[in-house]
Amino acid sequence: IDETKHNEDPEDINTELSIVVRDEISKTDEIKQFMKWFRGEISEAEIEEERWNTLRMEGRLVLTRRLLSGWNLTNENCLGERCESAPIIEKTGKKECVVCAGTGTGKDGVYLAILEAKMEACRSIEQQCSVDIAEDSEGMEPSSLH
Repeated sequence: IDETKHNEDPEDINTELSIVVRDEISKTDEIKQFMKWFRGEISEAEIEEERWNTLRMEGRLVLTRRLLSGWNLTNENCLGERCESAPIIEKTGKKECVVCAGTGTGKDGVYLAILEAKMEACRSIEQQCSVDIAEDSEGMEPSSLH
């Protein structure tokens, strides 16, 4: 028996489990959404709205679990537009929105993750476009590229 496991804070274990479950749900939802998008049944905007609806629903569960594990409800709400004024909870100085998991500014948490994913997609597309252009223009004179 690993004694270190018995000394872990139950809240840490609960938080880790919550994150794993949330990630698995998100992966399953993303696969379902991708298939709907691929079949033309749903637009990207609808997918994004569905993701935010899921996060808002999960936020209720996050709030309940966190309050039961010692977090406090503040009188603040998240400024993130998609969080729809979700409550901010706090424990030992750490503040967190129950929907986006950010600090309540609407500029971190899921908002930041979405921005980073979009930036990475743009970089990937740019890189691919550069490779495609280089391959397509091989052997051409620069003046004929216009």
